[in-house]
Amino acid sequence: MQTNYCKFVKLVNGDEIIVTTDNDCIDYKNDRYLSVVDPVEVRSMQMVRGPHIVETHIMQPWIRMAKDDIVQIPTDNILVIVDVKDDIVDQYTKFLYQQQDSDGSAQGDIEELIDDLIE
Repeated sequence: MQTNYCKFVKLVNGDEIIVTTDNDCIDYKNDRYLSVVDPVEVRSMQMVRGPHIVETHIMQPWIRMAKDDIVQIPTDNILVIVDVKDDIVDQYTKFLYQQQDSDGSAQGDIEELIDDLIE
């Protein structure tokens, strides 16, 4: 039986993604590529709310134009890989479920999400 892992991956170009992989990633640098499924980009956004700064995270498909959800990431492009907190795994799973429920297009434009959050 194959085990799947949910991992947070920070790439050398600054991209931060959450992925599903069958690799435990303990020795991922020994491999040439890391095979991942359903890569989702995570972007942080800070907003000033009175005297406080509030940070939120926005998820969106990492490679929107890809025909397939399986991506081979060269391991020399990976800065770090860590396990994901349980509550983030839940959010990631819900995001993927919503994406599958849609007609295959993105759940909305990032600018619309930012506008909604600001209002």
